[in-house]
Amino acid sequence: MGRKMTLGSLFDGSGGFPLGAFLTGIQPAWASEVEPFPIRVTTKRLPDVKHLGDINKIDGSLIPPVDIITAGFCCQDLSVAGKRAGLRGQRSGLFYQIPRIIKEMRAATNNEYPKFAVLENVPGMYSSGGGADFQEVLNELARIKDETLSVPMPEKGKWSTSGEIVGDGFSIGWRTLDAQFWGVAQRRRRCYLVVDFTGEGAGQILFDESRLSGNPAAGGNARQAPAGDIAAGVGNAVAFEPGACSRVGGHIWENHTGALRADAGDNQTAVVYDARGNGDGETAGTITGDHNGHISDYTALAVVAVEGNGSRPSHRGDGWGGEVSFTLNSVERHSVCYQDKVGALCASDYKFPQNQQIEGGKAVVEQVVSDSRYVVRRLTPTECAMLQGFPPDWCADLETPEPTEENIAFWSDVWETHRKILGTSSKPKSRNQIVKWLKAPHSDAAEYKMWGNGVALPCVVFILGGIVSSTQR
Repeated sequence: MGRKMTLGSLFDGSGGFPLGAFLTGIQPAWASEVEPFPIRVTTKRLPDVKHLGDINKIDGSLIPPVDIITAGFCCQDLSVAGKRAGLRGQRSGLFYQIPRIIKEMRAATNNEYPKFAVLENVPGMYSSGGGADFQEVLNELARIKDETLSVPMPEKGKWSTSGEIVGDGFSIGWRTLDAQFWGVAQRRRRCYLVVDFTGEGAGQILFDESRLSGNPAAGGNARQAPAGDIAAGVGNAVAFEPGACSRVGGHIWENHTGALRADAGDNQTAVVYDARGNGDGETAGTITGDHNGHISDYTALAVVAVEGNGSRPSHRGDGWGGEVSFTLNSVERHSVCYQDKVGALCASDYKFPQNQQIEGGKAVVEQVVSDSRYVVRRLTPTECAMLQGFPPDWCADLETPEPTEENIAFWSDVWETHRKILGTSSKPKSRNQIVKWLKAPHSDAAEYKMWGNGVALPCVVFILGGIVSSTQR
């Protein structure tokens, strides 16, 4: 293919698909997103990407045609952590906008564009609706090529976490990728679907690991373990030549980040402090966002004994039961277990930061150098960026000190779209509110939410790199 491939990103979020496109030699053209903060990030980092706003209002026949359409569509109704309303749910039901836009674009381009589609979602999609929702996803994608097609359910009624369908002149493949095997220190399992509208390449794109440096094995058991000499880093998340990323600020991924480290030695005495080291060392306060219910580094946290002694585990015993720690509370004193990979980042972490330490296994251990105490703290937004394989400063320098009238008009429309979709406010933001936000758009809460909803960049690079490779053969 002589010209550079192009990409459009639906449900764009953190900008992972456009950035992955840039890193694999694909030109990101446009994106659809309604959350103001992620849009602010991508307009700063990737200023040439046109923002289309609400997916419901996009006409695929009128937007610039692209070779690849990507979509990390809403997972709330498909996740095993939610109420599982499935594709009929208000959020995950937005999936149907993806095949609609693709069909409109293909009809307007004599079925030439897009050539590929890449979708990302939680593994709960396989089992949602007893497997019927995943079947419907496959049917909707197959019927972009042929309205008469119908994908049967598996004989035992359970979808495999990897597979391929080959039709007449097209193919669909899916595979669950765990980000920890692609170079980041996060257990993040996500289903990636690839549709090749031009032929039988979907399987090769997803399963050809010869493109990976060193051919790392995508295997192993996720587990929790007591703290030892564990260091977790971003690894070589993305490989490219220095200076090759100048359009996104010249970001270069370092090999490791020392911040994501757990090291507590053997037979430590149990101690309990908050993130600033405050506390009596024995009893944890109530686990909340902070003393006022907001995110701060004063979040009360329980900390650490690798081993303990006592008559029953639920009181003063080992406290980690070999692999999984007991529930932390403000009365009983438990050991805390650690792991070499953190749990998957969740969008709701910004509302419930305690999930980062307990429910999701996203604990980070830090030594208080002055007196050799060890405390557990929540992940910082910068570390969340690195756990997703992004540059640590992806959300830095977002301010617009002197916004123009054009800036104000654009962001007024962004915020108004967001307001109407959420339905949580009865009136639009004022001009002064827009200007104030543009001068200081960053908040930890907004960044946590963005990373929880975002994609792991190394997995995206693997998929998009496979598409590029398949077109060069």
